[in-house]
Amino acid sequence: MAWLACHRAPGPMPRELCPGTGMPPLPRGPARAILVALNLIAPSLRRRLGWLGVLVACLLGQPAGAAPSVDEQLEAIALMPAKAHPEALKSLAALRRTLPERDVQRLEVLWQLAAIHNYERNAEALLALEPEFGAWIHDPEPTRAALGRLAWQLALEGMHWGRRDLAKANAALAAVGLTPAEEERLPPVWRLRWFASRADLAEEVGKLDDAMELRLIALRAAEKTESPRRVAGAMNSLANVHRRKGDSEQARHWSDQALALALAKVPSNEALLSNIYLTQGTILTDQERYAEAAAAYEKVLALADRDQDLRTRALMLGNLADLGLRNKDYPRAFKLASEAHKLALETKDRGNEALAMHNMGVAQIAMGKVDEGRGRVLQAIQIERDDGNVTSVAEGLHELGEYLERAGDLAGAVKAYTEYRGLADTLERDDRRKAVVEAQQKYDDDRKNAEREALIKANELNGALAEARRLQLALWGLLLACGVAGVALLLNLSRRTRDANRELAKSNEVLAEQSERDPLTGLGNRHQLQRLLAEPRRAKGSVGSLFLVDVDHFKQINDTHGHAGGDQVLVELAERLRQAVRDGDAVLRWGGEEFLVLTDAQDGAAARALAQRVLASIASTPVTLADGSAVPVSVSMGFARFPLPEVEGVVSWEAALELVDQLMYRAKSHGRNQAWSLESAPNARADDLLALLAEAEAAVQRGAIELGQWRGPALVAGGTA
Repeated sequence: MAWLACHRAPGPMPRELCPGTGMPPLPRGPARAILVALNLIAPSLRRRLGWLGVLVACLLGQPAGAAPSVDEQLEAIALMPAKAHPEALKSLAALRRTLPERDVQRLEVLWQLAAIHNYERNAEALLALEPEFGAWIHDPEPTRAALGRLAWQLALEGMHWGRRDLAKANAALAAVGLTPAEEERLPPVWRLRWFASRADLAEEVGKLDDAMELRLIALRAAEKTESPRRVAGAMNSLANVHRRKGDSEQARHWSDQALALALAKVPSNEALLSNIYLTQGTILTDQERYAEAAAAYEKVLALADRDQDLRTRALMLGNLADLGLRNKDYPRAFKLASEAHKLALETKDRGNEALAMHNMGVAQIAMGKVDEGRGRVLQAIQIERDDGNVTSVAEGLHELGEYLERAGDLAGAVKAYTEYRGLADTLERDDRRKAVVEAQQKYDDDRKNAEREALIKANELNGALAEARRLQLALWGLLLACGVAGVALLLNLSRRTRDANRELAKSNEVLAEQSERDPLTGLGNRHQLQRLLAEPRRAKGSVGSLFLVDVDHFKQINDTHGHAGGDQVLVELAERLRQAVRDGDAVLRWGGEEFLVLTDAQDGAAARALAQRVLASIASTPVTLADGSAVPVSVSMGFARFPLPEVEGVVSWEAALELVDQLMYRAKSHGRNQAWSLESAPNARADDLLALLAEAEAAVQRGAIELGQWRGPALVAGGTA
């Protein structure tokens, strides 16, 4: 498991320097020239000068007799690494004594003080600043009062974040209480901090769509500051959200933009570069480019060692341990994670502690110490659960399930997968939980192009109709003047109008058909399912049989044969599913490598027969790709028929989808290439079925539910045709 030092997580810089918050602008005039000169000298010398060189530039790069401006001094202080915090605090204290209480730069000084105190976990020093923030909060001018309230609550939120108390961090944000009008009046840098902080919290509790929206607003605010480092930081934070949502291509796009901007405009800010390299390392890890990921992590580790930043060192050792796990070098992974764990305890960093414990545990599971390793991983997950980090809990459970499955602990794997699925629904599949299917997935490029062409055609037809109506008005005049000739023309116009209406109707039918079709496989999609479930016979609840089919090891197929090969497999499997079902049954692409089959049959024998046909038709014959490769493919399936025998009440379609989803994951955790079904639940209530399935082993033993299991035929080995 790999983690990011994003914004307030452990990292090589105080909160103000993390992605999404940025830094004060570069000084202007001679000071800027000296900063540029520092960037041009030998890198080794520049690293030795570090923040001291920036201070010299600010102090000496002024006209004769001129002192550095407050903004330039704040810039120099902000560039100081964590090991120079004592000097930074002295400089900020000196500035605070010279600035008037109502000066906006005084608030910036207070903010930097708060950022350093939070980084150092010095809550007492932070709380001592409350009276000075309070002078802003109680200012009679509303805009200044709102700004003071925002600054203080963000400082408190940073304190709670450092303690990993997300509930109190959320309460601090809620206490800001800005109206939309007040948000619009915020200076760009404070608007950036406000939306970036909200995005951080949304990310950690699993609201990734909300986080994405907030990150985009923060990026726009960063652009208004005209500070390259702020823009680069905001881009990097946006890359992190894309990565957590599983979109590695978009993540790499934004991360590459951030790196290019940082190298071109702010090469002296090694803290920012460190965070960007860290993001790139996690993206490369997700893309299984492990050697490149290790190189990125080593860059961050070198900076951390140079700055004596133990927290970032612990984080990087934890991420390098994750790479060791992925490369199956389990002893090295355990050694690195153990070193990271010692540093995490030394620095009292719960996030790094959880990361290190998790990686130690999965390494032990892989080396055969299943009980000891499982206990360690569960301890790590509990730390994240206590801190309210829903996203990290879900990721940890999923990885635990994978390692337990490989180790042969199927009962433990099923338990981990089941709990993961409950959390994953919250993180990624709200569309299933809220209203079964409220909206279709984003159209891919092919579909967009097809619909755009259809829309152009429809617009052309609408234009023809408009022209016909214009002619109709003209012909009415001709009718009055020309009599019989006008009648003839009117009849001709009427015929043209009917023809145009027929063409428009056909075009609308094509558009409607396209909106319910998956462009790759030609199967129905979520729009079609939405329409089917709204039909009168199904509107009150689930009736018929429902199957959820997931392609086994599809990621390996993509990795081996490329996305084009993966697409060919999906197209072939879609055709086999069509052939396996009866006329009138609906076969839909549910998303990615998942398919959904909906039939009207309520007979258990018919449902079981269909499941066995699907397993046999897919596993018995490899898929032949365009290059001649024969790819063996199998699927895992969950299914049930409704209404269920002896169940009281009606099962909603939302619950039905959840049930077959859990059954499908049960098939995966028991070896794949098989189907599991919920056969009956004597005397159970419809609302209790999900809970019974979550504790399936115990429920089966006491006779509360009956499950069925059917295995597919042995896979035929693939090769080159």
